[in-house]
Amino acid sequence: MPAAHYGVDLDSLNYYTRDLPEAQRVITLDNIPDVMFFDALAPMLNKEGFDAGHCIEHLIKTKVPLRGKAHGDGVAIPQAGKSGYIPIKVPLAELIDNVRISRQAMLRATGMPGSWAKAVDDVIDDLKKISFKEVLRHSAIGAGNGFLARIYGAAVTNDESSAATWVRITCDNVYEETMWDNVALCQPGMLIECTQDNGTTAAGVGGYEIVNVHVAKRSNGASSTIQTTNGGYIDVDCVTTGAATTFAAAVNHDNYVVWRYGAVSDSIGSEDTARIGFPYPRGVAYWFMEHFSGLDPSTSYYTKYFALTRATYSSLQSRIYNAGDFGLDTKTAHTPDVWSLRGLSDIMVDVETGSGKGTIDTWMFNRRMGMAINARNAAEKGFQVVMPTAGEYEGQTVSLATVPQKVVYGDRPLRMICDEAIPCNTLIMFDSRDDLMDQDGSFDFLNLEGGAWSKSFDDRYTDFEAPFGGFCQFRSRRLDNKAIIQDLRDDI
Repeated sequence: MPAAHYGVDLDSLNYYTRDLPEAQRVITLDNIPDVMFFDALAPMLNKEGFDAGHCIEHLIKTKVPLRGKAHGDGVAIPQAGKSGYIPIKVPLAELIDNVRISRQAMLRATGMPGSWAKAVDDVIDDLKKISFKEVLRHSAIGAGNGFLARIYGAAVTNDESSAATWVRITCDNVYEETMWDNVALCQPGMLIECTQDNGTTAAGVGGYEIVNVHVAKRSNGASSTIQTTNGGYIDVDCVTTGAATTFAAAVNHDNYVVWRYGAVSDSIGSEDTARIGFPYPRGVAYWFMEHFSGLDPSTSYYTKYFALTRATYSSLQSRIYNAGDFGLDTKTAHTPDVWSLRGLSDIMVDVETGSGKGTIDTWMFNRRMGMAINARNAAEKGFQVVMPTAGEYEGQTVSLATVPQKVVYGDRPLRMICDEAIPCNTLIMFDSRDDLMDQDGSFDFLNLEGGAWSKSFDDRYTDFEAPFGGFCQFRSRRLDNKAIIQDLRDDI
């Protein structure tokens, strides 16, 4: 029978997807579940004012005049000063994903409960809730360059996982250098490529898939404890034995770098250095980038914020703290130490009395750090056991440690953003009124051939694919109202 009889021809696919409710078809940055960074910036979402090049003019405040003085009879009033602004063009980044379904899979679904439409709903659901959302999560926490991890020298082997086509890559970057520890941003199913440490020359073939991820946890210890051959690693599927051997040899160098596939080889948005660009939106790590040296410190793009040299303007100098700044015991930088809410308050005072005079209104942390904050804030144990009758344990109620919903600072509540993408032992605080999200339209199916779906470009099995994407960016009016606090123990 013809495919149309089964309702799985290309036109049927396009009609079905076109008629889906908008909530099932599109994504906007102010409505993304489980990526809490977007919740914090949702009130500042901008969706207009872009030029023909998908850029928006952005003003960075560089100077506030302080001209006040005492005044008396016959004395001229002070001359007004001029505020300083520098306009810059901020480019939007295009994010794109693709969903694929085979005609055979749809035919198998025909006649089942929900028919073939259920199969289509399933792949679209995976795209929106897992695949594309993961790209947005990486964009929100990353620096915009697609960096994933730094390779540990002589810690690349092929056939490590009893599969001749697998390559195991051990990584040793730590949060004081790159915002996160080892392979915390890697996910199974992700495609990667590797380069030399400065990103200028490809070290090996790219486009291979991660099949397994093991993140080495800091566990409140020194960074050296996770910078060994027992540290975090990824297993990469290189398809054939020969390719695995070649790939392993090519990337088996200390300080070589793992990127998301295409971040370097596609040379999108290159700045300052030949092959290192910013193809992704510039997220939280980009706020603090001048402090990190996880790649090649000689590259000048670390020292700039959207082409402006950070050191030139106090408003572009974010703050970073480690145990050497607040530790109550050993005060050893990069080894998590005990801390107090008073210590966190002191850091907020540093920010609020500094050059930006901002008002901290948001904290971001992962779940373990959130529970530690709650334990400090409530001054109580992390759980309690209630026994209805002495000596009996049946029917006991256990209240586990929780993440705080609100912390009151002075007379105002602070927004608590809990997201597992935030590195361990770390707290980020900022004035969210400085920050904006830009989105040109919505993330939607691209309709490249008149509809959401088309025959796969490498079609041999009558597969259909539907590219999905859109344009967005993150930016900040100033960076001096932001602080990242590392080395906070999360077991106190």
